[in-house]
Amino acid sequence: MSIEFRDVLTPDSPFWEKCARHQNLSTSRNIAPLFLCDECAIRLTNDCFNQRPPIYHGQGLVGYCGLCNEWREIALRQWFIDPICLNVVYGYPKSIAACKLIFEKWHEIVTPHFPNLELQEIDVVQIEPFIPGKRSALSKKAAIDFQVTDNSLEGKPVVFFIELKTGPSSLLDDQGMREFQLDVNDYVDIVNVMRAEEKPAYVFHAQVTEEYSLPTKRSIGKAVWWTDIFTLRANLKQVRHRRGEDKDAGYYDPKAFHLLDTFPRHLGAKGYLALAKRLSEEGIADLP
Repeated sequence: MSIEFRDVLTPDSPFWEKCARHQNLSTSRNIAPLFLCDECAIRLTNDCFNQRPPIYHGQGLVGYCGLCNEWREIALRQWFIDPICLNVVYGYPKSIAACKLIFEKWHEIVTPHFPNLELQEIDVVQIEPFIPGKRSALSKKAAIDFQVTDNSLEGKPVVFFIELKTGPSSLLDDQGMREFQLDVNDYVDIVNVMRAEEKPAYVFHAQVTEEYSLPTKRSIGKAVWWTDIFTLRANLKQVRHRRGEDKDAGYYDPKAFHLLDTFPRHLGAKGYLALAKRLSEEGIADLP
């Protein structure tokens, strides 16, 4: 089953005033406005909103799509979505922009010097509904965002991993981020992958901001910074409870990071091999 282009949900539907992202009948009277191109509206409806069409389909205009971030013919659509699920949906274009930026910067900065090192996305952004119990099941499986293979070696082995984090702030200027935040669960996932695969990992921070053409906006990537997990761990300031959320996070000195422009120098010095040796000899420390 798939929706027709201009289908709308009507008040006689059993899903009226129910959060579109929940598979169950979770009540929500929060109306979420989304400016979307036709392809992304259908994609969200089928892949994220349990094939529930919008409750309103407005007239078209030209602007930024709120999912793919492209300048296109779009229209205002509205769904019933609770605030937590809406934040998840609002996070999709940021993740899409960050991933696009990473590949662009990799091909611009790294590939000319190291064409043998191939960046591969392994934890692809999933646009999906809320499925009860799925999050706890997924949390038991360590995941990391990217792997890098050396295609000049037999078997094209993985040589290191990359975890990508996204935020609106710069890391290394006076107006930027004062602390870099990484959830404890994310740190545990990273080190578990390192231990299981016996390969080092890096953390990349992608600065993603908003660009407006009112009433629309898009997420756009600006810059990328990097650090290795050993350096990040050495710059831990403290672990504390995240405000308003039931989870802990580590807070790190942003000076652990460097602009991605410096990464080829690290690669040229075989820094990832030195980190692999350190991992083998010392292991990697847990958080306190």
